[in-house]
Amino acid sequence: MSGTVRELSRDDLPAVAALYERVMRSGATQPAPGLVNYFERLLFGPLRHEGVEPLVYVREDGRIVGFLAAYARQLASADGRRLLLGCSGQLVSDPDARLPGVGVVLLRRFLAGPQDLSITDGATVAVAEMWRRLGGRVRALESLVWIKVLRPVSAALLAARTRWGRGAAPPGSARGKSAVPAVGTSRELDAAGLVELSERLRARWRFAPALDLALAEWLLHELARSTPARGPFVARQVTGATGRTVGAYLAFLPRGGRAQAICVLAERGHERRVLDDLFACARAAGAATVEGRLEPHLFEALASAGVIIRPGERALVHSEDGDLATLAVAGDVLMTRLEGEWWMTHHLDPLPG
Repeated sequence: MSGTVRELSRDDLPAVAALYERVMRSGATQPAPGLVNYFERLLFGPLRHEGVEPLVYVREDGRIVGFLAAYARQLASADGRRLLLGCSGQLVSDPDARLPGVGVVLLRRFLAGPQDLSITDGATVAVAEMWRRLGGRVRALESLVWIKVLRPVSAALLAARTRWGRGAAPPGSARGKSAVPAVGTSRELDAAGLVELSERLRARWRFAPALDLALAEWLLHELARSTPARGPFVARQVTGATGRTVGAYLAFLPRGGRAQAICVLAERGHERRVLDDLFACARAAGAATVEGRLEPHLFEALASAGVIIRPGERALVHSEDGDLATLAVAGDVLMTRLEGEWWMTHHLDPLPG
């Protein structure tokens, strides 16, 4: 029995959520409360763009047996040139359908869309191989993770709990409001500040994410809603010696757990100052370690900060424009975890509210 690929509709959401729950989450036949609503917010919100829609694979009998999430962002250059960025998100197929190749069919359709550049930043080995067969390339540096140990004993206990299947953080570690450092070098970052800083730093790269106020507000709101799954969310802007903002970071800071940096931005020469503020903030929040993806613009600062480097989930890129793909692989296109699907927590419990 064969099937067809088409764009996801709102009417498909219950079936997609049920498939995702059964294959990727708990194994239950009914989706967790809130999963349908969460998919709707992300798949039919401001990250939706004509031609870069999420896809479903529908069997001849009408049953949905495959699903590929898709999100769109805009990239811009300092001279105003715009590119459409497509992000391939969660990919799932029903093993009971016994239809080999569903994932490849969905991915091929997605990559044939109108986007100038396609990415995914949470790929498994199997998904990475599919991308390679379809002309995709690995962003090697961004497929590494840096780890700054803040509390060695707590970090060792955390690693032991994870190794023995006891979870990544103590119960209740994601509750409560995160503390921030009292060193006076940073303050809360709002949507307007994120837009202003992003525009000011754009000249560092050939292309960087384009943000307007509405999208920045939506992103910060959704990240804050992920607190139950990943820990308290913070967005901080860091000031230099003259009081001017020189960088910012977005992060999840679970007490006793692994703090996760989503995005670290800095003026050239101020990367270490921004990272040090992130480390201080995570330490004040009670995190055992702070981790992030190895972005090229942070390499030298991280090398001087005594971090540990290990392999992470694969960051992949695809473009029909070979020169553009080369720019992305070389780090000349800024794409942090904020631009990909890493921060979207469909697979985690509890679900964002």
